[in-house]
Amino acid sequence: LELGLEAAFDSAISLIEWPDRLGRLAPPKALRLRFAHWGDGRQVTVDLGGRADLAPALEADFARR
Repeated sequence: LELGLEAAFDSAISLIEWPDRLGRLAPPKALRLRFAHWGDGRQVTVDLGGRADLAPALEADFARR
């Protein structure tokens, strides 16, 4: 709270390294990225957090790569 996170959640993109530490302060519709080792690289899983409306744009963006 001292960092002004609540205001940032309302008006900016906020990247939180340890979101589990926010507890009840975590925005309910926050996107969550989970990184894992995958062979010699990494795998990213995206949890849309109730924002299913973002799925088509994300799928289109990743399909272009």
